[in-house]
Amino acid sequence: MVGAMYPADIMQMKLAGYEGVLELYREANKPNCTYTFVRPGGLTDNAPVGLPNLRVSTGDEIGGEISRADVADICVHALTSDAASGKTFECYRVGSEAKFQSMGVMTTMLFFATGYRWVPMEEKDFKPSFDNWDALFESI
Repeated sequence: MVGAMYPADIMQMKLAGYEGVLELYREANKPNCTYTFVRPGGLTDNAPVGLPNLRVSTGDEIGGEISRADVADICVHALTSDAASGKTFECYRVGSEAKFQSMGVMTTMLFFATGYRWVPMEEKDFKPSFDNWDALFESI
C-alpha cells in the first residue's frame, strides 16, 4: 500500500533533500545562520501530550508516533532554543517507541518499501524524559 501512496524512491529523495540543505548551510559559512531538522515519527491527529511525554533520538534507530500538535510545539520551541541549533533528530511520544532491526537510512528505506518490521524496545534502549525544552534538545 505504501508504494501506491509514495514514489518508490521517496526515502532516497528525502535523503538527497536533507543533504542538499546541509550543503547550503556549509557553503553559506555564516555562523549566525543555523538549522534544525525535526523528523517526526508517524503523525497522528491525537491530542498533544507535551513534555515530559515526548522523546527525541538520532540516527534512525528509534521511531514511534507523535501528534501533529506536539510536532508543532517542538518546532516552535526549537526555533527559540540555542540547544536545538545545528541538530537533526527524530521525535515521538513516550510509549510508542519501537526500534528498527538494524540501523540507518537503508533500513528506513526498506521499512517504507516493504513494511520492514520494528522490534520491541528493551528498558536499556529507552531515552530519558525531560520536563523542559532546553534539556530535551541538549540531550541530542
